[in-house]
Amino acid sequence: MTSRLARFYDRLLSYRIVVLIATVLVTVLIGSGMGKLAFSNDYRDFFPADDENLLAFEQVQDTFVRTNNVFVAVRANDGNIFTPDGLTRLAGLTNALWSLPHVERVESLANHQFINAGQDTIAVTDMVTLENAMTAQQAAQFRQMSLAEVSVNGLLASDNAAMAGINILISDAGVTELGKAEFMAALTRLLAEIAGDDFTTHMTGSIVIDHGFDVAAQGDLEVLYAGMYLLVLILAGVLTRSVAATFGVLLLMTCSWMIALGGAAYLGVKLTAISVAAPTVLMTLSVAQAMHIVFGVQKAGRQFTDRRAAVASSMVRNTVPLCLVAASTGIGFLAIMWSEVPPLRDLGMILTFGLIALLVLSLTFLPAFLSFFSLGSARHMRRVDRQMIGLGRFVAGRTTALAVGFGALSLCALAALPLNRINDNFIEYFSAGHIIRTDAMAINADLTGVHHAYIRADAISGSVFDPGFLAELDEFGAWLETQPNVRHVTTYADTLKRLNMALNADDAAAYALPDTRTQAVELNLLHELSLPFGQSTESMLSFDRDAAKVTIVLDNLDSSDLLILEDAIQGWIDTNASTVAYGRPTGPMSMFAHIGQSNARALLWSTLLAFAAVSVLLMIALRSVKLGLISLIPNTLPALLAFGIWGMMDGQVGLAVSIVTVMTFGIVVDDTVFLMTRFREHMRPGDFRGTLIRTLRDTGRPVINTTIILVAGFSLLAFSSFRLNEGLGILTALVMALALACDLLLLPAVLRRALFGADTRPAPRAPAVPHAAE
Repeated sequence: MTSRLARFYDRLLSYRIVVLIATVLVTVLIGSGMGKLAFSNDYRDFFPADDENLLAFEQVQDTFVRTNNVFVAVRANDGNIFTPDGLTRLAGLTNALWSLPHVERVESLANHQFINAGQDTIAVTDMVTLENAMTAQQAAQFRQMSLAEVSVNGLLASDNAAMAGINILISDAGVTELGKAEFMAALTRLLAEIAGDDFTTHMTGSIVIDHGFDVAAQGDLEVLYAGMYLLVLILAGVLTRSVAATFGVLLLMTCSWMIALGGAAYLGVKLTAISVAAPTVLMTLSVAQAMHIVFGVQKAGRQFTDRRAAVASSMVRNTVPLCLVAASTGIGFLAIMWSEVPPLRDLGMILTFGLIALLVLSLTFLPAFLSFFSLGSARHMRRVDRQMIGLGRFVAGRTTALAVGFGALSLCALAALPLNRINDNFIEYFSAGHIIRTDAMAINADLTGVHHAYIRADAISGSVFDPGFLAELDEFGAWLETQPNVRHVTTYADTLKRLNMALNADDAAAYALPDTRTQAVELNLLHELSLPFGQSTESMLSFDRDAAKVTIVLDNLDSSDLLILEDAIQGWIDTNASTVAYGRPTGPMSMFAHIGQSNARALLWSTLLAFAAVSVLLMIALRSVKLGLISLIPNTLPALLAFGIWGMMDGQVGLAVSIVTVMTFGIVVDDTVFLMTRFREHMRPGDFRGTLIRTLRDTGRPVINTTIILVAGFSLLAFSSFRLNEGLGILTALVMALALACDLLLLPAVLRRALFGADTRPAPRAPAVPHAAE
């Protein structure tokens, strides 16, 4: 194998200029696909097309008026929106919103259709107009009437009268990527014009969140990429002490992520706020892999005066470990593609494609480039040798104490594993200070809930006007109102009761459902005839009048709490349903809650398969079942410890955090592979101390440096405005740091016990080994 590799690199370096030109051409050819790269700003893209919860939601959307909406809240800073000036400003904003692109309907206090009684008629009218300014007394009366209205209080007006809501319905043309951006730009400009000392505005809704995903993804591209290049420039420069090596590393990582994104674009992949993290991960891995080669060349430079010979020597020693590392990392990335979440699948695919490009470029482009420069620093390498010899002596002399101490801390971390729970809240996908999250929290605290769930209720009799259907629907709505985290429930039964009361001179005793189907049909007909142009009852009733929609307004709750509520709803349905066939609760929050659970189950199996595959790979590569089994300790324990610490820090395991174990399992193998490969090479029977010192002198510094780079690179994701990437970065960086601790503190003790028994030979002052190339 060694001779074949030597011949391969001798020939490759003979054509190094051709290799460099070919690298540029391939990178430009594939990377040009990035011009086709698009960003997804639709939360539906987080779900597979056949997801049963998505299909249920689309069925509700297709049956009733679609709920593509933006909700704007206007807060009167003096604490009362019900003043002549406040209501006039609200009416002006309502009118102005109609002029924004793709707006189909604007609903607010200013144009809310209040139901008033007449002689055998029903008047459905709005009460606030710009043409007829209210007096203070009229505004006070309007406040009293509005807050007494079930369909207003807690939806369009806060109970303390400080905040009013405006619901904007967007046409289907407005839910395209271009349409959302166009609408949001116009809305932001309009709200900025009315903002001031008197009023504060907030906004939320599906369109706002979709647009926020898009903005977060593009913002991360700008911030994280720039940060990564700056980080690599600093770390590579400090760790290698070579301008040429630093420049080579920058070129390697640039070509790798360009090929990955270009290839993804040709395959039609859209970037999301999750998959946008792929280039940052690839950049980090690029630098980590390059460090082994660069340090190997620098060490070999002390033996060979010829640059090409030094590069070839390093590549011969590092090719097999690098291929093994790439294979194990690739297994982890492929396992991510088992995820139930399409953006996570895309992330796995981009990472796998980029990893292949990285391996090929590391074995061809990087050695060809480095062969033109002298990278050696004799003084620097001698200092590194002394440091690693000192580290080897320290660890070899204290293996038991270090293992016991590390084991005790590990038990504490493992004890916290049960504190983790699978949980998501897609409002909280944005970081704590993000405007979308702060606006949603303000609306949720002072006006209305920010999550909605919908239930399709089909009349078994075939008509929603059947008295039995209406009675059960009303009973169901009343029960829902009593449930935790439910802010408001809307059913058509409420509308019919209000209509019935209006026809009976607003007698409160008549706030009841009609007794017969005929009466219900007549009330509905009067209602529809009274509605202004452009409005209909199809937001609550199907076109054939055989189904009704139940709308549940929910607090900003976690997915686990929502699943508990859904279980309670199903329990009520199983016990009480007789005249109504209920569909499953659905809506964006419900969809994310269920996909989180199914995604965790899918990743559990893929993690186990990846674990088995990497285990077999290591046994074959190390040519020892015992060494292969030993290597599993530092490869699996770090993720468990990290999740234990995460349980104490946060405990929320969402979509992105759920892939950490399967993704990092392959990456942490990097250090273990190099350490155990070199340990096996340097092993002398009965000489554990000497073996460990020679191993660390040979490969200790690259292992430590790659971990520094991996931790720093993944830590950059903590600056993402998208909390999923933030959690992914923090937890992955933690796994990398713990993996190094396992390799240096725990692994030597295990190797000593398994391979050397009770060896007590003193460590030599200076191990007599040649200056091997890394």
